[in-house]
Amino acid sequence: MQMFCFTPSAGALFWEKMLKLYTLEKGEEVQSEESYLDTFDWSLYKKDWIVRQSGNETVLQSLTAPEALAMVWPAEKNYPLSEDLQGEGGEKCRSWLAGRALVRHFTLRRSTQTFRLVDRTTLAAPGTLIHQTFAFPTEAKAVVVQVQPRRGASVQMQPVFSLLRAEGGKKIRDVNFAMLASWANIKPASYSSKYSGNFQPKLAAQLAVFRILADLFQIAKQNQWGVIADVDSEFLHDYRTAIRRMRSIAAECQEVLPQDIVVRLKTDFRTLGKATNRLRDFDVFLQRQAEYQAAVPAILGSGLDQLFDAMRKKRQKTCDQLQAFLRDPSYERMVDDWDRFFTLQSHISSAPASPTVLELARKTIANRYHRILEQGAAISEASEDGQVHALRIECKKLRYLLEVFASLFPRQDVDRFVTLLKTVQDNLGLHNDLVVQQQKLMAFADKKSVLKENAMSIAAAGALVGMLVERRRHLRTDFKAIFAEFTRPENRQFMEKM
Repeated sequence: MQMFCFTPSAGALFWEKMLKLYTLEKGEEVQSEESYLDTFDWSLYKKDWIVRQSGNETVLQSLTAPEALAMVWPAEKNYPLSEDLQGEGGEKCRSWLAGRALVRHFTLRRSTQTFRLVDRTTLAAPGTLIHQTFAFPTEAKAVVVQVQPRRGASVQMQPVFSLLRAEGGKKIRDVNFAMLASWANIKPASYSSKYSGNFQPKLAAQLAVFRILADLFQIAKQNQWGVIADVDSEFLHDYRTAIRRMRSIAAECQEVLPQDIVVRLKTDFRTLGKATNRLRDFDVFLQRQAEYQAAVPAILGSGLDQLFDAMRKKRQKTCDQLQAFLRDPSYERMVDDWDRFFTLQSHISSAPASPTVLELARKTIANRYHRILEQGAAISEASEDGQVHALRIECKKLRYLLEVFASLFPRQDVDRFVTLLKTVQDNLGLHNDLVVQQQKLMAFADKKSVLKENAMSIAAAGALVGMLVERRRHLRTDFKAIFAEFTRPENRQFMEKM
């Protein structure tokens, strides 16, 4: 059997000429619908797998071998998470999802029609044609023709093969996922939450900054639908990160931007940050349920379950409020306004030549780095939580600068310094999470204390607070050694040189 692929127009011409050569006796016709799923950031595809749904069958399908493993999840789950997946396929891919849900990347309709070829001159039937069309919601289509000569009739089928080639048929081995994705205008693994700009050192700084802001805005927009649909917590995380990066870059680079644009951007996107804060805090807390269950005495297990049930209800209410905010016409107008603004900027090719993007990058990175050295040296085990949080924000801002201007410096140098910085960030970030969670637990216990039936959940909250306080103490102790490593003379010399 041989297989050929056509565009719809070329396929129609081939078919028209086939009808002049042969009588085509229709056989069985099959209609089917297929969907292909992965996480939004293509976690499975990066492991050479994909999830395929067709009819009542769902499989984890290998992209490199003829292997398909059955899997299933509850019908009510439109966006199943790892814990929802069952079956051999679910077991295999569960750890790859890392908190992300499966989403449909594209759906197609496949129509398969079998024809028996009859030669009008000899009345012989030298073979069979299987005609397939692939239709997508975007109206992209493809036609595949399979030719199956009857045994001993290859010579009689040569006119068919000649016609297939003459009409532009491309010979293929099979219809694989890469082809289907291409026909659907989908680029697997194209999404990344990380910024990947590439700048020439002498580019005008203003043009570079507007390009950075526009790219970050698109990342936020790509994640907006997942926040509104509450698909998984990583949509909100990536949305917030893009927004924070925009605010930070606008503030750090405001000397090269029109001041009215800086003020408006900082105001608008500060509003978005505040609107999403509470939901992110609940997500971080709920993600640690298994960890917290292992950290408190078993006797408090029922109380801990009550506590997390209450937090989930609060989280849902907060999510409903955020979804209403993101669906509000005023929010949609703001997004449309910024979309038009960044589109306009993308067509502007001139700007003040000084400073260059390299000069701006060196200046802003150096300023932020020296502020971190100064603030970090002042941190002690007795420092206020707010002081530690302020240093964490400074580290984030430096990280954002290093990421967006990475193309201006040797890649290995940037990677080395980001690794050093990330160690400090991890310590400060976990400390901040513990502070926020402790505040939520204490507020919960305070509100529920008048109700006797909440005694076990209040006790569980108290046990968790004690555990969080102890962990914070250890983090403060660890910080001194971590920051000392970060500021070793050779590391400071390396940063100053870069």
